Amino acid sequence: MTERSGRLSTMLWRRAIVFSVLVPGVVAVWVPQRLLGTAGLHTGFYRVGWLAVAAGAAIYLWCLLSFLEAHGTPAIFFTRPLRALLGEEPQSLVRGGMYRYSRNPMYVGVLMVVFGQAIVYASGPVALYGFEHYRSEVPRWIRLPGGSRT
Repeated sequence: MTERSGRLSTMLWRRAIVFSVLVPGVVAVWVPQRLLGTAGLHTGFYRVGWLAVAAGAAIYLWCLLSFLEAHGTPAIFFTRPLRALLGEEPQSLVRGGMYRYSRNPMYVGVLMVVFGQAIVYASGPVALYGFEHYRSEVPRWIRLPGGSRT
């Protein structure tokens, strides 16, 4: 690896971290925590929500790594004025990993984190926020192997 490509790789990682904090970090952590206010954690069955939080975070990380392997970040086209901070989308379409099964696996992962928090805190407002965010942003969740892409 050359010195220049090493620096680009480091810069790409930095941009991916900034993107992750500013976009899914706000959607999946900051907004739900504001909605929760002073709500406390529930015990018993509600702890199963942590599984959804962990699975959602793992899905997001897997997708992020797919973008980094394609030499880009998940930055959305309208963030191009901020590309020095957030990076840009890859030059080619990311089709591997979770993208073989879903058009929007990052949304699936982020929403699993949101719904996991809704379970852990037994919070209707957080669940409603997650559902409304999903409905407004994602046309479809999962494509089964061998299924149609439309």
